[in-house]
Amino acid sequence: MSVPEEMRKVPRPVNTVVVDTGHDGPNRYMVRVRKGSVCRRGKRPSPRNGAVVGHIVGESFVPVAKKTPAQKPRSLSYGSSFLIFTVCKDILDDLLKVYSPEDSYSLLVLAAIKVMKPHAPLSRYRRHYCCSFLSVYCPGARISKSRITSLLDSVGKDSELRKKFYALRIAAVARQTG
Repeated sequence: MSVPEEMRKVPRPVNTVVVDTGHDGPNRYMVRVRKGSVCRRGKRPSPRNGAVVGHIVGESFVPVAKKTPAQKPRSLSYGSSFLIFTVCKDILDDLLKVYSPEDSYSLLVLAAIKVMKPHAPLSRYRRHYCCSFLSVYCPGARISKSRITSLLDSVGKDSELRKKFYALRIAAVARQTG
């Protein structure tokens, strides 16, 4: 398709070309960088287009917006997560003696979110983790819907590790009461 003359005359970066995508909408005319040319034996050199750097929208050049990296929340929920973490510090120590650090953190965070937000669906656990100080206290906990189900499945199947953890917890409670 040929690009109308008024679209080609819109001011844009040097060494670019306007390409008609054929689609209706604001991004119909994209601006691509001219990357060079391809020379084939016995034929004329043909131009080679590179990346899209923008679009002609209306009568102006609009550069492609750069994707911003995922941002952390500006404020984190402090109270309940701090209380849970300080009260359950000994539980985390026992979990670390039995399970891997990633699994230990994930199990503690899973239990903490269940206490903090009892009716939250699994699909929201990651958000609750990132928006609370649990993400500071237990960094790197893998909390996603699929990870939680596979973690609970593996913990449920390994009765020896569970018994070892139970024994550590019973001994810790016995020391505190006795």
